[in-house]
Amino acid sequence: MRLQRTYTLRSGLAEGLKKRSAIDFRKTLGGGLRKTLGGGLRKTLGVDRSPLAEEEEFLRDLDFSGRTIFDVGAFVGIHTLFFAHRAGSTGHVVAFEPDPENYHRTLTNVRINGFENVAVLNVGLGRHSEALLFAYPDDRGQGSAEPAIREKLLHRGDARTVTVPVRPLDEEIAERELPDPDFVKIDVEGLELAVLEGMAQTVARCRPTLFIEIHGADEAEKERNVGRVARWLSERGYAMTHVESNRPVTPSSSQLAREGHLYCTSR
Repeated sequence: MRLQRTYTLRSGLAEGLKKRSAIDFRKTLGGGLRKTLGGGLRKTLGVDRSPLAEEEEFLRDLDFSGRTIFDVGAFVGIHTLFFAHRAGSTGHVVAFEPDPENYHRTLTNVRINGFENVAVLNVGLGRHSEALLFAYPDDRGQGSAEPAIREKLLHRGDARTVTVPVRPLDEEIAERELPDPDFVKIDVEGLELAVLEGMAQTVARCRPTLFIEIHGADEAEKERNVGRVARWLSERGYAMTHVESNRPVTPSSSQLAREGHLYCTSR
């Protein structure tokens, strides 16, 4: 049995905004409420860390007023709500979330806050137009279609799977007539380079600021992943900063950003 409840967030990026959550009483009676925000995949991968204060402080210091922001990998829409609030009535937010359950949760959270400057799209972003198998932890954490991460999730034995459409952002912008982005947040659990490659035309045309969270199935894969991402961005004239350490990142020093976030601006 699930009971929907709406409450006001008391902390985090969306502090003061409303969120709707479902309580599963079968799990509650079987051993207490299970946390639903972001812990599933990170715990599976042996990271199990709470949202970083550095990330929140960094984003709060940026000016989003009147900007067009793309939230790629919206999950349940916490960043989407933050961006919508900070962009204001003259700004726009487009959220991309491939999982049907999390898409509906994001849509609900946008609606109960009365935001009219947000579009929520039930599609994943990647390098090609294709259908990909995503795996999601049973505790409703974030999922992934990256093969190594997906297999690690499936090995747990309690993950659910869903096949979802994935499209290049360049095609989404053209076919849906979306506004060009000023800022793109990317949190896609290991598919960061694929998303970037699928938005190469957008990057060349718009030069948006990028905020990218780095993932991988293990430390070695994170290091390889951030190296590939840093090379791709450097070749396109982007300057990169590791948010958590406030240190500049180059392809030769990319390993320092294997944990955390990259903030990328056009040179």
